[in-house]
Amino acid sequence: MPPLALLIAITAVGPVAMHLFVPSMPGLVSELATTPGRVQLTLTGYMLALAAATLAYGPLSDRYGRRPVLLAGLAIYVTAAVVCALAPGIDALIAGRILQGAGGCAGLVLGRAIVRDCAGSERAASLLASVTMVMAVVPALSPALGGYLDGWLGWRAGFAALALYGAVVLAASARWLGETNRYAGRAAPALARLAATRELLRSRAFVGYGLHCVCTLAAWYALVAGAPYVMVVLLGRTPGEYGLWFILISAGWIGGNFLTSRLAQRVGIRRMVGLGALIALGASAALCVLIAAGGLTPARLFVPLAVIGLGHGLSQPSAMAGAIGVRPELTGRASGLLGFVQMATGAAGAQLLGLAPQDTAWPLALLVLAFGVLSLAAWRLAATDPEADG
Repeated sequence: MPPLALLIAITAVGPVAMHLFVPSMPGLVSELATTPGRVQLTLTGYMLALAAATLAYGPLSDRYGRRPVLLAGLAIYVTAAVVCALAPGIDALIAGRILQGAGGCAGLVLGRAIVRDCAGSERAASLLASVTMVMAVVPALSPALGGYLDGWLGWRAGFAALALYGAVVLAASARWLGETNRYAGRAAPALARLAATRELLRSRAFVGYGLHCVCTLAAWYALVAGAPYVMVVLLGRTPGEYGLWFILISAGWIGGNFLTSRLAQRVGIRRMVGLGALIALGASAALCVLIAAGGLTPARLFVPLAVIGLGHGLSQPSAMAGAIGVRPELTGRASGLLGFVQMATGAAGAQLLGLAPQDTAWPLALLVLAFGVLSLAAWRLAATDPEADG
């Protein structure tokens, strides 16, 4: 089993690169003599490349092994960071960011595949919970670090830091990461691989646990997109207050992952997912009751949202371990497919909330409740499969 710290560092390369650069974006309009729309492409292009690459890394790692595919992805990541740091204009920067997204995706997909290669379902759920618990801090700290680097040394310093970080992770992976995919090198004909993928999609455990992960992430994106509007516009509070109250949601998520890391091996992933789904659904229903009762306050908004985060922290690592471990020979493919659908559905959830009426908190509450119902139904589907416990 590779060191847990290395697995966390591998998984973090993509999210760190996405969030660290954000504070530098407004200043690039004047720095590179461009438009806000062109600057936005540095983030949009990164995210699109990240999503698309999830479909490639999994199957490649199933066939050729986790180690060579991960090292190749990290090498692309480091090269792209150097390209971005030296970019003479916005077009080169956009191209570099697209390349960086494609490289950074390797850690997201293969980090959890490596965990599942090395551990049974319950142990994998515990390890994944530890990884995601630490990863919850990344979106909070990366923008602050990026902002300080920009203020001290300019926007290129952020990419220099990313290149250094990627190089360290690449060197550490080359030194301490062995091949974990015992099925690597057993190349099957294309039709056989297609049939195996169809078999994966026919598994109630994979579909059920996978849909649970998708629904919980979509609920999270909707929550992140809708809660600031409710807090600042409807409740008349400041962005600073919102930031402080949001810590409560993060604490719920981290607490759920912490409990999963301690309980998953004893309780089992089937029960962990069911417990988390019920807690999140109950909190979603409570939020609707509080809105219907009138007099919404920050506490009445964020306490239920924090409990929803707790439920997601309890269920999502176990559901992920259950989904990607259904077919050990297809772990990478399952991880990549799950990652792609999660990103696409999460973005759709946030966009759907943006199209809803903006003069009430009901769209946020009802959308989160709907995803809660769907996530519980997905767990019930998985629970009918004998493979649901890995």
